[in-house]
Amino acid sequence: MTKIMHVNEHTQNEIISNVMSELDKNELVIIPTDTVHGFFCAYDNQILEKKIRDAKIRDEKPFIHLVNSIDMLKQYSATEIPRAIFGILPAPLTFIVNSKIIKTENSSIALRYPENTLLNKLTGLINKPCISTSANLSGEPIPDNPENLIKIFEEKCSLIVIDKTLGNTPSTILDIRQEPYKILRHGAVIIPEQYL
Repeated sequence: MTKIMHVNEHTQNEIISNVMSELDKNELVIIPTDTVHGFFCAYDNQILEKKIRDAKIRDEKPFIHLVNSIDMLKQYSATEIPRAIFGILPAPLTFIVNSKIIKTENSSIALRYPENTLLNKLTGLINKPCISTSANLSGEPIPDNPENLIKIFEEKCSLIVIDKTLGNTPSTILDIRQEPYKILRHGAVIIPEQYL
């Protein structure tokens, strides 16, 4: 049976303990991000990645990788990130960069340093980038309320953590592999004109 936790009813440490326990058992979890509710696991956990794809009915489209610091962002990006952008991080802003360490099909990777202490603490405990993707069925809208989210995924997940303050606006995606930078998805962050 799926365990439902609400962020306003539990301490962050309780939530972290429950999330880590389920991930250690290779069970699916949905947690709040800095934008929407999303699936979450270490980037190299192939068992959970397959479970996420099956739950979302998703093809091989790559996932966003979350990091928990500018240092980790630099560590995994072969593309130089402009220093001026560091001033707005953490933020719901995803960068498409050339991958330095993680092997990908076309050598690019999507990295985000989120403005969310829960995510950043979990990523720190796992000590490597973590994949994240919105908790919705592929091609379908992001659920507009927690009840719909639970209804869709409660039979596929062992733990769903709910934050009722979240909306359904995803992160902005910015390709910075070459200038001028290109917005691939408009989202929660407005990109200053000087970067485009």
